[in-house]
Amino acid sequence: MRNLNLKIDVSDEEAAAIEAELRSGEFACVSEMVRTAVRTYLDRRHLSDTRSIARDVAHYRQEIASRATLIEG
Repeated sequence: MRNLNLKIDVSDEEAAAIEAELRSGEFACVSEMVRTAVRTYLDRRHLSDTRSIARDVAHYRQEIASRATLIEG
């Protein structure tokens, strides 16, 4: 895994939420939380892209079907 060091500024409220998550034991460190958040973000983006592609394919198929009807009719 390639290491990329980041420095981010967070509000006091965000820092408190991060610290609370760490105390809960779900995450071992802030890096683990950030990696999980980035994966979740990328998964959502991919899902949106997949939905967009599915809509485009459905539209394309409708166009082809309507043209075939015009030619056959």
